[in-house]
Amino acid sequence: MKQFKNRKLKIDIVSYFVVLMTITITIISTINFRESKNNTFVLTGKIFEKSFLFASTKIGNLFADAEDSGSMLVDYVSPKMEKLETSRPSEFTQFARALEINPYILSIYIAKSDNHFVQVRRVPKVRVYQDEKKGDLPADAKYIWRSIKPHSKTENWSYLNKDLEILDEEQVLVTATSNPTERDWYSSAVYKKEKTWSDVYIFKTSQTPGLTLSFPINATKGIEKEKEKDKEKDKDKDKEKDNEVDKHINKKNNESVLGVLAMDMTVDSANSFLHTIKISENSSIVVLNDAKKIIAATQNIIPEKAAGSSSLSVKQKMEQSESKNNLSSTKEKTKETLDKAGNSLKPVQPMAQVKTIDSLDDPIAKFSYYNSFLDNKNTNIFTFKGIDYISYTHSFGAKNRKLYFSMHAPISDFLYEVQRANQKSLLITLAISIAAMIVLYLFARKISEPISKLAEDARKIAKLDFPGGTICKTNIREIQDLSNSMNTLNSSIEMFSKYIPKDLALKLLEKEGNIKIGGSTQKITALFSDIEGFTTISEDIPAEYLVVHLSEYFEGLTNIIINNKGSIDKYIGDAIMALWGTPTEDEHQVINACRAALLCQHKLTELNEGWLKLGKPVLKTRIGLHTGEAVVGNIGSSERINFTALGDSINLAARLEGLNKFYNTSIMVSESVHQIAHSQFLFRILDKVMVK
Repeated sequence: MKQFKNRKLKIDIVSYFVVLMTITITIISTINFRESKNNTFVLTGKIFEKSFLFASTKIGNLFADAEDSGSMLVDYVSPKMEKLETSRPSEFTQFARALEINPYILSIYIAKSDNHFVQVRRVPKVRVYQDEKKGDLPADAKYIWRSIKPHSKTENWSYLNKDLEILDEEQVLVTATSNPTERDWYSSAVYKKEKTWSDVYIFKTSQTPGLTLSFPINATKGIEKEKEKDKEKDKDKDKEKDNEVDKHINKKNNESVLGVLAMDMTVDSANSFLHTIKISENSSIVVLNDAKKIIAATQNIIPEKAAGSSSLSVKQKMEQSESKNNLSSTKEKTKETLDKAGNSLKPVQPMAQVKTIDSLDDPIAKFSYYNSFLDNKNTNIFTFKGIDYISYTHSFGAKNRKLYFSMHAPISDFLYEVQRANQKSLLITLAISIAAMIVLYLFARKISEPISKLAEDARKIAKLDFPGGTICKTNIREIQDLSNSMNTLNSSIEMFSKYIPKDLALKLLEKEGNIKIGGSTQKITALFSDIEGFTTISEDIPAEYLVVHLSEYFEGLTNIIINNKGSIDKYIGDAIMALWGTPTEDEHQVINACRAALLCQHKLTELNEGWLKLGKPVLKTRIGLHTGEAVVGNIGSSERINFTALGDSINLAARLEGLNKFYNTSIMVSESVHQIAHSQFLFRILDKVMVK
């Protein structure tokens, strides 16, 4: 019958309450956390959406402000185009004002159709002359006026103060690889006949990403209006006639373009703005175009130098160019110009690549961006390297160009307060539960104490130690009924116990079942030990000392046998009979028996050393070991029964112990033991003997 572990009732009551409360709290907390988590996701999605709207509006306004400034500058500079070659910096105060009002504009420049070029730009952070030998720029230098005449090998750099007064000038070699009219910003504006935005690229001087906005400067401002008027008038005519009108107007436009005004705009302000709308410490925002090029981001988007690019000085570039054209006379003039400009000019910086979403040092941003297209949703939840994230990706238009806003953040950033509130609720619930447990414990004790009293009285009755009077009183009806029944049982057994002897009754009560004689065949390992010359030793020592001496011997060897999973079957005078494999099964019975035999001899050596110092006789014991099948069980009569083992295996172990005397050995084992244990112990083959 299965035995159950006994527990106190009050412990069970409190335990069940704790389990029930734990399950209840867990379920409620889980539901609350999930609801809070879902609400947080919804709220976070709305915050992401507002951040997107804010960012798209702000970035759109940056483009719009730049276009408005450019349009005003076109009107401002149109009358000056014919005399651009003779213009002075002081005549371009509106350029300086535009740079001051719009900090994201790096420079403003004009190129005429004859390749005459002028530029007003900010003084860079590294305030040095182009010829580094000249050292630092004047302290009050704020702007640079840069002008290049057509077909000139040098360009003039004038350093201006805030009032556009010239502080110093220097001649610098032309480093552009082509004429201004051959540059993309110029040709695009002329071709499209309207303001044009470049793709994002790396500015050569600052090595930072940005865009260029260019405007065509027309001689006749009314051309665009004429085009619209002609199209409105001919809207009902056939397509062929419309095309002829367009060709006519385009021809007139090409003839009327005097030049192009352009502005270089950095994305620094957009980057700074994105940092202000980060909704958490670990959130990240990226704005990119259709080509996946990063326009702005909260991460570092400073580009790396293009692979395989080289850094050549201005002098080297000029020499390479001249060697290709084979212009000897020009070469001499160029060298002369180089000597004047200085041979220690800074090397040309290698080109760099604009970072894309694929090259950005943020694999999570890349995963978030592409994941939005897979799920075809603006708001998504995904897992990256074991961390859960929430993301928002949406496209928006900024001046006829499609951009993408992609934002992501770890979910833990938003669940912190939810988790904190949940923990607070758990602490409050735990405090209430502890208080309830205390009350429940007191109530459980009120129930369990009378039951414990009844159980104790029942044990006394089983020993015929009858408690006097009423056993227990309680207010709980069921327990009181049990107490009344116990009182009746107590009186009844006390009355019947007077008819039979008390000792006999106790034996009958203690007996749990009938003990039967019999046994079964089992594989066991038997050990026999015997003290050499014990008869002689016993004759020389008084009996009381001999008993103590022999007890020390038995104590030492018995502990070793038991510690090695053996059991003492019996003590036969000075001999020990021990068994392995019964009554408890042991898969390693032979190994354990061999180990015990060796340890017994070691222990006896230790005991002998102590006895020798005390003047007591030393003992030498012989051990025999054998493993095999034997009959194991209850052996005896109806009056007396002994649990032991019988058979040839037992006899063989005893005979091996005796053979030690003839071979002058201390431990002798049978071949069956050797076959099993030879890999773990060192054996010496003695002989083949016939057991009688």
